[in-house]
Amino acid sequence: MIVSKETLNKISEEKDVTLAKRLYHLVTNCDMYKVDPNDNKFYKCGITVVIEWNKRTEPHYPDWAPEKPFEIWNCGSEDDAVDCFDNTKEDWR
Repeated sequence: MIVSKETLNKISEEKDVTLAKRLYHLVTNCDMYKVDPNDNKFYKCGITVVIEWNKRTEPHYPDWAPEKPFEIWNCGSEDDAVDCFDNTKEDWR
């Protein structure tokens, strides 16, 4: 398993049990994983991409808070998910 204890701890702190179970499943069963230069982590599991934000302070994300470090992208197909995963760029955030 490539998931860090820190990530698992963040998931365990999620108050929504259903979401916590989904995140746990997605990150522990991912088929692609990467970390960008800002230490944001990306997990692709099937047609879903999970982003674990290290830090988001951009003004166009005013509602982001450290207690919500995960974002889930549901893609329409495996190819779309690979494309989203491969093409995550700094300027998207």
